Amino acid sequence: MRVNSSALLARKMIVTRRFGAEAWNQIFKRLARVHSCLRAPLTASNQVPLAEFLAFNEELVERLYGGDVKSTYFDLGEQSAAWAFVDGPCKSFIDKRELGQLAKSFAQIWRAYYTETTSTCEGKVTDDGVEFTVSGLPAWHPYFEHLFTGFMKGAMELVCANPVEATRVRRGLGEFTYLLHTGVAEPQGEILESFARAHGRKDHTSGPGLSNREVEVLHLIAKGKTNKEIGCVLGISARTVQVHASRAYDKIGAYNRAGATLWLAEHRGRLAEQ
Repeated sequence: MRVNSSALLARKMIVTRRFGAEAWNQIFKRLARVHSCLRAPLTASNQVPLAEFLAFNEELVERLYGGDVKSTYFDLGEQSAAWAFVDGPCKSFIDKRELGQLAKSFAQIWRAYYTETTSTCEGKVTDDGVEFTVSGLPAWHPYFEHLFTGFMKGAMELVCANPVEATRVRRGLGEFTYLLHTGVAEPQGEILESFARAHGRKDHTSGPGLSNREVEVLHLIAKGKTNKEIGCVLGISARTVQVHASRAYDKIGAYNRAGATLWLAEHRGRLAEQ
């Protein structure tokens, strides 16, 4: 089984937007030393072996995100859909903005991203929403289930005005089925939440539990310092700065430096200047 490099292009967009190009470059270079397939230029026409692709995503999630692997993959899937269906390779699949078109596209999308495999994905419109089933997987991995489900949820939200939820209907050996719905029907099953919702990102107004180091990093970010400059000031590496910044963002509900700076301005009185 191999994976189209479009998936890596989506990850690149997400990571560089949040953590900066340096974070992406460090992870890619680190993995390229181990996996030769990552050394050649990778465009949307290339395929990456499954083992190396999953190893890359595991490294990315561990080093930059941490925390709940399930909801982190789900969140990455939603963000990837925002690129793939608007500007990326999947935009033709929802040009009519219809559920029927979206459901039919599930099989095509799966084949576009995953090659040299007998695994499949089938979607159908039901009374409650859109149901899809992935089967024939060589092995279960959180990437397949949680990121792909987040990806398809993100696609459905581009088609529907309603908020969309993803509920797992069943899971077996090498397969799983999810229902994408508006939440009204309340189907039985496990509801997946994005990283932001699972960690209450939008509701932080006080007491976020920041460490002293995270507060230091936030103050320096607000002063316009780069990760490298912050590292020099604090005597730590730029990558360690990225880790502290990422954890602080998750706690205060920020998505980027601008959001962190705004939050700090609003809550400066609650924090002692470091």
